[in-house]
Amino acid sequence: MKTLPILLEHWLSELDLEKPSEVIYSGLRLTNITGFTEWVSKTSPAITLGWDWELSAVSGIPDYRRTGSLRSNVMLTDEKQADIGEMGTDKLLSEWIDGLEWGKAVHAAITKIDPGQAVSSYSWRKREGEVRL
Repeated sequence: MKTLPILLEHWLSELDLEKPSEVIYSGLRLTNITGFTEWVSKTSPAITLGWDWELSAVSGIPDYRRTGSLRSNVMLTDEKQADIGEMGTDKLLSEWIDGLEWGKAVHAAITKIDPGQAVSSYSWRKREGEVRL
């Protein structure tokens, strides 16, 4: 199987509309900050990946976590070039995405920080190897 490094660039991140929550103490409300993000390649055909996320700031540092399944136009294959199915592809891509620091680009987008101050694109190369397509 051929290994191809493919660069994904942050395309869009947005906040979800806040859902009303119940009062937990004397007018205080518990709130969840959630949103979605979309990433694209400059290849032809283009590769797209998107996912929902939630923000936790319990430690005082923004911590973005992927929630739910991915949305993508990708189907990974095994060494015999047979597709590994939607569930297998989702599992491998989810594990890969969870190992990246994509939250910096999301944070920059939703807080309107200059993109030059945050990481805005990632390679398909993971720290210990490459994702095989």
